Amino acid sequence: MSGVEWFVIITCALVGYGVVSWLSNRQARHEESVRHESEGESGSQSNRQEEDDSRAQQANCRPGQESWFQVLGVAPSASWEQVRSEYRKKIQQYHPDRLEGMAAELRQLAVERCQRLNAAYEEAKRFKATSP
Repeated sequence: MSGVEWFVIITCALVGYGVVSWLSNRQARHEESVRHESEGESGSQSNRQEEDDSRAQQANCRPGQESWFQVLGVAPSASWEQVRSEYRKKIQQYHPDRLEGMAAELRQLAVERCQRLNAAYEEAKRFKATSP
């Protein structure tokens, strides 16, 4: 092999080593920052979970299960007009008839979503009728 060929081989090896070193350092820094973020969020996540559980109790729903206001995308203190408006927007968006000609799986997902929206709307009616 000539001197030029050796030079190209050594240069490629050094560049490759530099790139690999740079990528591994970057990945290590990223993993460390993710670890720090998750440690900082663990307290706020538990606070959010406690808030969600208290809202679930307020809305007569089991913890870990979506409550009516989460399904409809409104606050528990939303007015009835806001609840009804959001329900109508979402039911129009996810109604299976709007997916005519689409895949059967998408249509089935739309049916399930509409069933959840309808159940949430009925629960909202009961909750709003009993709340002051």
